[in-house]
Amino acid sequence: MLTLSRPQRQVLFTLGIVAATMAPTAIVAVTAWQVNRPGHRHDVEASLGRQLGLKVTLDGVRYPRPGEVVYTGLALWQHEPRRETHFVKVAQAGLLKIAREGRRLVLRAEGLAVAAEGPRQAMEQVGGLLSRAAADESWERVDLSADSCTLDLGDGLSYDLADLGGSFLIEGGSPTVTASYQFASTEGASTRCELKLVRDRSGEEPTTALTFQTAGDGLPLPARVLDPLFASEEWVGPSARVMGKLELSRVGAGDWRATFSGELIDVDLGTLVGRRVPEHRLDGPARLVVESAEWGPRPGAPGPGWLSASGELRAGPGAVSPGLLRALQSEMHFLLADAFRIRAVSTGNEPAVAFRDLGFRFAIEPDGSVYLDGALGDAYEPGVVMTEPDGLDPIAFAPAEGSNLIGLRRTLAPSDPVLVPADPELDFLDFLPQGGVPRSDVIRAN
Repeated sequence: MLTLSRPQRQVLFTLGIVAATMAPTAIVAVTAWQVNRPGHRHDVEASLGRQLGLKVTLDGVRYPRPGEVVYTGLALWQHEPRRETHFVKVAQAGLLKIAREGRRLVLRAEGLAVAAEGPRQAMEQVGGLLSRAAADESWERVDLSADSCTLDLGDGLSYDLADLGGSFLIEGGSPTVTASYQFASTEGASTRCELKLVRDRSGEEPTTALTFQTAGDGLPLPARVLDPLFASEEWVGPSARVMGKLELSRVGAGDWRATFSGELIDVDLGTLVGRRVPEHRLDGPARLVVESAEWGPRPGAPGPGWLSASGELRAGPGAVSPGLLRALQSEMHFLLADAFRIRAVSTGNEPAVAFRDLGFRFAIEPDGSVYLDGALGDAYEPGVVMTEPDGLDPIAFAPAEGSNLIGLRRTLAPSDPVLVPADPELDFLDFLPQGGVPRSDVIRAN
């Protein structure tokens, strides 16, 4: 057995203390060397790129404290579909702080911007990221916050968001993203909005569900938030605003289905009617309350379109062309007051008919049936839909018999004998429900 003398034991003990003291310093020194060496940033870029399935570039990376990382000049790039050797930037942040709290990641971004070539491409990008994120079992929740965020969907569709807060987690095996943000308008006001995205992978094909909703007590948003769906200014005018709930869903890579309920405010009827149907005139500000409007694939139709819609329109004061009154009477079975029946059958260059109030309830069914009724209140006879400028006498009443989409098509496209619009401005008629056969049991809407 080896026996050490007292001096030898003292020397060994001293060496042990020195080693124990120097080891942490040595580890820190090695780590600092690795972090500060020129290739470390590229190693981090490569590691992040493998996790995200994207190309990642950084200006720098720091580790202020254990469990916290700070990336500066972060940019994410994706292969351009038509040019595999070319990358397009899909997201960037001037600064991104990431802190780990157990199985939760907390992200704080500054100078955040997200871009895509279009709304469909944006959803494909998000779907890919969700699939990769769901496969990473090293964490179960991610929270993100940013004072501001620019969302660019291409073709001039750019939106500035503020006070963004979002989270990602797995709910019942389905990756779920929720977000809350302020949408700033050109007038300086802002509205709180909420978003929820769920990707359900339990079926044979993944189902994607996306919901946008404005806060119930908030201000309406400018209608340009709907530009990813249609050119809002060309349809409802530059001053129109919107509030409500929009739900989008699809299975696999199929067509999107959409359901909307809410209100369109300050709609310009002159833009809505005159731009698409120049043979008619209908002017005045309007408020459209949509109880439900459903869009999706239509049986027997070549593509998606409107399946049904119901709600109420209120407008006025304004003016309507006698030609439109005649068409509503003959094709949609509206009833005209005695004072306007003669005027309605006149021809030639006639002056527009002024009105004070216009209001009607409507319901369009998948089979093409159209239900109409007055919505001007108890101060008028049942069924009144339009009143004279003094507000006392009626101009028109809702149909007492059934209407249908064939009549609506003939009203809007009177010069088209086969009901297939030759004018590109009337292409929207092709997106109406494909029914239209008159029904004998139609009753007036309540």
